[in-house]
Amino acid sequence: EGALDIELRRERIKLAVKATTVAVAAFILCAAALVLIGVRALHLGYVQAAILATPFAVISSAVAIPGSHSLERHAREFVVYESSVSDIFGVLIFIALVNSGGTLGGFLTELAGGGTLSLILAIVCSVALVLVSTRADAHVRYIPLLAGLFALYASGELLHLSPLLMVLLFGLMLNNKVALEQLPGVRHVADRISPTTVGE
Repeated sequence: EGALDIELRRERIKLAVKATTVAVAAFILCAAALVLIGVRALHLGYVQAAILATPFAVISSAVAIPGSHSLERHAREFVVYESSVSDIFGVLIFIALVNSGGTLGGFLTELAGGGTLSLILAIVCSVALVLVSTRADAHVRYIPLLAGLFALYASGELLHLSPLLMVLLFGLMLNNKVALEQLPGVRHVADRISPTTVGE
């Protein structure tokens, strides 16, 4: 829902970078403070404390985005960017910690591998879904769209990737499909997909 409110324009790059920086910095500071509390007060190991702290360090988009509707457009977009990035970053960190085996090397490997694979899979699947949905007849448009979205989320869960990252990119591309189709490679594929082909 938050991604559907975002339009990708050059003048908003600065806003996106600022929101991303704030989200990551706030997450790290909050998580670090909670880890210290877990280690000192609860006598947990650092990995256990980090796993426990991660969900509480996230700025939840489920809470932040609905609460931002009364704000002006610029502030609302900042909240959407910040909370979405915080969600995604938190999920990537949490999954990497759980699958790290309690080692720093395992954590970094899981974080880099999971994030990269999530991004690649999200881009490929999202582009395909958007192209199919925009070329489909009106009466069948939402069937492949919903089926593909469910499959995308399920794939992320099964592969222990970040389904939130996939859904966010899909929403961004769906809301910016005109700009997406201007890309040379995407335009060539889009021209070969006709409503008749999709309907069949």
